[in-house]
Amino acid sequence: METEMNRVIGHANKALTKEKTPETLMGNFFCEALLWMSDHYAHNPADLAFATKGGIRNDLKAGNITVGHIFEVMPFENTLTIIELKAAKYAS
Repeated sequence: METEMNRVIGHANKALTKEKTPETLMGNFFCEALLWMSDHYAHNPADLAFATKGGIRNDLKAGNITVGHIFEVMPFENTLTIIELKAAKYAS
């Protein structure tokens, strides 16, 4: 288990933090990861993604990113949900 958790899966040139501002590098990374998941695992890729700041539990330091670091960011069993909305139905 330790070998897998220490496996390097990426690299960050700068720290990805979750400041108390409306938009953060960590929040952008998190949503980009959701979009990537929808592109690679869903039959209907998403056009946008959002998440709550409370779901992001840790920052990522600059440097190598390991599987363990990602578990520190999202320590829960998360589920990706894709909802299809028809614009005509919701237009006012």
